[in-house]
Amino acid sequence: MFGRFCILVVITTIFVFAIEAQDKGAESSPQPTLVSAPQPVYAKEAKDAGIGGRVTVRVVVDAQGAIVSVDSPTGPAALCNGRADDPRVVALRNSVVEAIKQAKFDPAMKDGQPVKSVSYVSSTFDPFGENEGAKKIVKMGILAGHAVRLPKPVYPGAARASRASGAVSVRIVIDEAGRVFTAEAVSGHPLLRSSAVSAACEAEYSPTLREGKQVRVTGIITYNFVPR
Repeated sequence: MFGRFCILVVITTIFVFAIEAQDKGAESSPQPTLVSAPQPVYAKEAKDAGIGGRVTVRVVVDAQGAIVSVDSPTGPAALCNGRADDPRVVALRNSVVEAIKQAKFDPAMKDGQPVKSVSYVSSTFDPFGENEGAKKIVKMGILAGHAVRLPKPVYPGAARASRASGAVSVRIVIDEAGRVFTAEAVSGHPLLRSSAVSAACEAEYSPTLREGKQVRVTGIITYNFVPR
């Protein structure tokens, strides 16, 4: 089910907050307006380890624009093999929580009146920029030769029913031991992405050495889904 591998496209450092509705399918869901927020601190331990990506938090804003709560952080990307408790991941999530706690909002409006709202605010950290963490990550084009275990993705029933097909590219970061640390689908049909990410998380690779030391590796796996 899996096909070829391709080269990672490096992303740009982003600290711009994005707001999403609680119900992403509800166009009428009122959202607050983010007036200002301090730039979240890229936790040094996360940056030095090359850990980054999109972190999202749940924010409740009352009818006066005051923050009621900031909680439920998720990300960055899909954390594989129980990595959510990694202190570096926790530090990265906490930096976004603390930044949003200091943010200023205008309340959401509905029928001309301010109302309480729930939204999700996200910020993206680039682990591949000009920092010490980036220098410790090897960017590789072809990873197939290094794989010691590369599970095939499950073809989701919903995707099969709708005959969704095509390539899904997943950006992964492999730790020093050869295990996938994070996986994030960067292209492909929405109904196929979750399965591709799950398969990528289960992959295992031979450790990569640079100057005699085991290092982190990043690249993109592309899975090809073909309906039968």
